[in-house]
Amino acid sequence: MFCSNTIILSTLWTIPQISPSTQQTVPAGGTRTFTIEPAQNYILDEIRVDGEPKEPTTLSPITYTFTNVQQNHEIHVTFKEMQPVTTFTVISDERDGAIAVPKGGPWEIDARSYAVISFDSRPGHILADVLVNGISRPEAVQDKYIRLPLNDLPPDENGRYEVIAVGAPRENQIRVDFTADLLKDGSFERCTQTPCVGTVPLAVRFNSEVISGTPETWAWDFGNGERGETPRTTYTMPGLYTVSLTGKQGDLSGTETKIGYIYVEQNMPA
Repeated sequence: MFCSNTIILSTLWTIPQISPSTQQTVPAGGTRTFTIEPAQNYILDEIRVDGEPKEPTTLSPITYTFTNVQQNHEIHVTFKEMQPVTTFTVISDERDGAIAVPKGGPWEIDARSYAVISFDSRPGHILADVLVNGISRPEAVQDKYIRLPLNDLPPDENGRYEVIAVGAPRENQIRVDFTADLLKDGSFERCTQTPCVGTVPLAVRFNSEVISGTPETWAWDFGNGERGETPRTTYTMPGLYTVSLTGKQGDLSGTETKIGYIYVEQNMPA
């Protein structure tokens, strides 16, 4: 026997702020999602289902989903006016291979104006998410920028927007790492600290490591003017050296760079 249930809608406004905006008939065990769209300068105040307060199912866009419907329900949505602000503060950051431009802050912005932050990703990564005050903004990932202030999300209680671009490794990418062995007293010893410290002349044997992918060729840059596929060099001048390794397979490549990895001291006479 076919059974159905009814979901009754009500909002604070005469203009519907919830979609679909009419009474819904849902088959027993069915699912129905409602999208909640505050009017400009308003934000969501509360969702009540059958008189009980509920959290949204998603926040961007704001939705509420009924699942496994077995009885009649009523959903009631109220909104509240956003408090006017004269200025707001923006802080931006980037993680896990994402790029945010500009990065840093805080910057104080006149509320009559706006701030735009652009996003991208570093080689071997994708832009996976953009968080604004901890809330995912998929439209910013798609557009690769966000414009503040947001109509549906006011600044936090401190008048601040915190924007974080989050990256993730691209599938099928090459990721590499390396270690170093230093020649001391006629034998090579594994360096277990950063920087690796030795005296002039310092012979170093580097060891490549594959994290992902299948590199076919290697390219070293030892920071002392020497480059090549052979993972050995000798540092003949005191200084702090940055070392990088690139693994390549066809059009794919991955680079690991260690800044200030080798520190060479002058060999003082006894």
